[in-house]
Amino acid sequence: MRIRRTKQRGRWAALTGLVLCAMWAVVGMSVFDSGTSDGGQARTVSGYDLKVGDCFGPQPAEAHLTREVTAVPCSQLHHGVVFALADMGDAVYGGADDRADGAAKACAAMAADYLRRDRGVPASAQIDYLLPLGNTLTARTHRTVICALVYQSTAWTGSRS
Repeated sequence: MRIRRTKQRGRWAALTGLVLCAMWAVVGMSVFDSGTSDGGQARTVSGYDLKVGDCFGPQPAEAHLTREVTAVPCSQLHHGVVFALADMGDAVYGGADDRADGAAKACAAMAADYLRRDRGVPASAQIDYLLPLGNTLTARTHRTVICALVYQSTAWTGSRS
């Protein structure tokens, strides 16, 4: 790039333009981020959009992580936290019982490591998981199981990730 008046290279103008573009990109990503960890509002999101460290509100009485959850900031009272994402590999293609067994084993192994670091999670918290949808396209392309600790009786605060 050259500047017309001085016929000198406009290196600084080009560099300034690149820096401004990068800043706009960062601002754009933070404004349009659909993550559930940040923000001060509780909102309903797909359980499949949860990430490690995301917290959520009470679940139905059967205490299973559902396809729709109320995501809440971890600084507020919450009844569950996602502690791991487990890649099921080809096990996701087995029968329903095989998928559930594989998910339970994977999440239990990861929970042991998670809880070993003294996260302050209530002692009666239960391990729960959300499997990819049955034999849909989601199950064929997404092999990730969402592992969470759920506590129905009393909520707790603070991020445990």
